[in-house]
Amino acid sequence: MLSATPQMLKEKRHIDQLHLWQVFFANPYEWWDNRQSKPWANYPDFKHKDTREKIWLQPDDPPWVRKQLELHDLEVAKNGHKGNGRLLKNHDWKAEDFDYDDDEVQHSAEA
Repeated sequence: MLSATPQMLKEKRHIDQLHLWQVFFANPYEWWDNRQSKPWANYPDFKHKDTREKIWLQPDDPPWVRKQLELHDLEVAKNGHKGNGRLLKNHDWKAEDFDYDDDEVQHSAEA
């Protein structure tokens, strides 16, 4: 049986890290974002709320990771999310946002 070389282990860790980033970006609100509140330097940047999986930003992360994080942070700021909690955005709803035809409602209720 062949034992894993240091290069093989490094590649596996890199592949595992990329997989976790994909899981993170699929639903980032399932993760704690610790980037601004790390109790110590080696604490993970992100930690899954259920599985407890951890992600650290690495200098060798592909550029798409940083770009996706920038987009995520912009979305968080734009939509009123703050920290690990989620604040609702104050929508200025207008009557026309809910405009519908009374006949359509009647027909769908009969169906």
